[in-house]
Amino acid sequence: MFSKPTPLTHDIADGATRPVGGLMHSADQALDKLSDTAQELRHEVSPMLERAGEQAEALARRSSEAIRERTQQLREQTLRASENTVNYIRAEPVKSVLIAAAAGVALVALLGLLRKPA
Repeated sequence: MFSKPTPLTHDIADGATRPVGGLMHSADQALDKLSDTAQELRHEVSPMLERAGEQAEALARRSSEAIRERTQQLREQTLRASENTVNYIRAEPVKSVLIAAAAGVALVALLGLLRKPA
C-alpha cells in the first residue's frame, strides 16, 4: 500500500521535524533561563528577607523596652499620687473626711438615679 520512502520524502520529513526540534531547543533554553533567573532572584531576595527579619527583631526589642520604661513611669506616678494623697490626708484630716463624705453622697445619689425605672 505504501511505497518505499524516497529521498524526497526523507527531505520533507526532515523539513517537518526541524521546526519541532528548534521549538524544543528554544523551549529548553527558555526554561534554563527562567531557572537561572529564579536562582538569581533567590540569591537577591534572601539577604533582603534576612535584613527585614533583623529590623523586625530590633523593632520588637525597642517596643518592648519602651513599654517597660512607660510601665515604670506609670508605677512612679502612681506611687507619687498615693504619697501626695496620704500627705494631704495627714495635713488636712477634717477636710479630707468631708471631701470623702461628699464623694460618697454623690456616688450614692448617682447610683440611685441609675436604678430608678424610666
